[in-house]
Amino acid sequence: MVTAQQARAYKPDLRLFRYAHAVLGVTAREVVHVAASQPLDMAVCRTLGIRAFWVNRRSETAEAQYLPFTEATDLGQVVRQLQSASQERP
Repeated sequence: MVTAQQARAYKPDLRLFRYAHAVLGVTAREVVHVAASQPLDMAVCRTLGIRAFWVNRRSETAEAQYLPFTEATDLGQVVRQLQSASQERP
């Protein structure tokens, strides 16, 4: 687990995401970020090139400035889509 306190940065600060990737030993391209906030999460994902799922539980309107991301209504839908995508890969 990586916390904002460890990174000394809070969303939407890019340092938080970069710190987490460094600690986990992954690149932005190897990550799928799942979150519910367009301004705090999807904006950073767009900037850093992170694949993202926006969990839209409140039926909000997706804002173009935060695209691209995959929209889901709940975490179960995210899991199903990820499982389906992993089965399609050779």
